[in-house]
Amino acid sequence: MNLTKQVTKKLDEYGLYIINDYPVETESDHVFHLEEMIMFVNEKEKSVSITFKATTRPERAASLALILNQIKDVVLHIMEPFMFTNTNEFVSGEKAYQLIQDGDKQKIAQECQKQQFFAEILERANCHEC
Repeated sequence: MNLTKQVTKKLDEYGLYIINDYPVETESDHVFHLEEMIMFVNEKEKSVSITFKATTRPERAASLALILNQIKDVVLHIMEPFMFTNTNEFVSGEKAYQLIQDGDKQKIAQECQKQQFFAEILERANCHEC
């Protein structure tokens, strides 16, 4: 059984949903896109390279790596984390973490503005006394 089939079988065994998978350039390369990671399978080198979403919790990433490590005679490579921007641009490494931080800052600023707006409404409202 080739490595691509072994990976597919292992993912199915653990109920991991494959969003998309397709061969790349040569017959020996295959890409799997899952919710929390992208895997690159190389048949010639008997290797699987994994890149996790930057938002994937470390213990979840470790669990997924251990699942794939159960495949016999496979070399496992862990790559830099990734994210997709709002324009579907792929970014990896520190840029991916920076993208998450920027998104968090925007959410915090929006929440502060919302709280201030509600406070102003309460201060200006003409309420009936009980």
